[in-house]
Amino acid sequence: MTRAITRTRKNAEPGLSADPARAVSWRRAGATGYGLRTHRTVLVVDEEPLLREATAQLLRRFGYEVLEAPGPLEARRMAPHYSKIDLLFTEYSLLETDGLALVRWCHDQCPQMKALIATDSVWELLYHASNEEYFAVLAKPFTEQELDRMLREILR
Repeated sequence: MTRAITRTRKNAEPGLSADPARAVSWRRAGATGYGLRTHRTVLVVDEEPLLREATAQLLRRFGYEVLEAPGPLEARRMAPHYSKIDLLFTEYSLLETDGLALVRWCHDQCPQMKALIATDSVWELLYHASNEEYFAVLAKPFTEQELDRMLREILR
């Protein structure tokens, strides 16, 4: 079965938590699904809780360990742990900032971390990105298979 993952802004959280203990969910799970990939950790940044949790669950099924952050501020608070994170997966359209700014900041902190930005505004993202080559773009909506293939390509 192929499911498209889409995002709607109307259900997004209106603000970000100031409490770091509540702001970042450190849910980790072992590889339980197909496409087993050992020792790969993905940080999922999404302000919409249901979409973030669904994406994290899907990535766990793919065999990744997953860290979740409900927004860019919380993702930045995780900077001391960036050496353990293989890939940042974020949305381009975030309330506090855009995903490209978050990817740039994370790249400055940890240049070996790879990034994948999901967007329905590919042209806008590419226009603002100029010639930066340290992230990949995934057009929305996308299927589970497209996400799996893209992650395998980036993390090989």
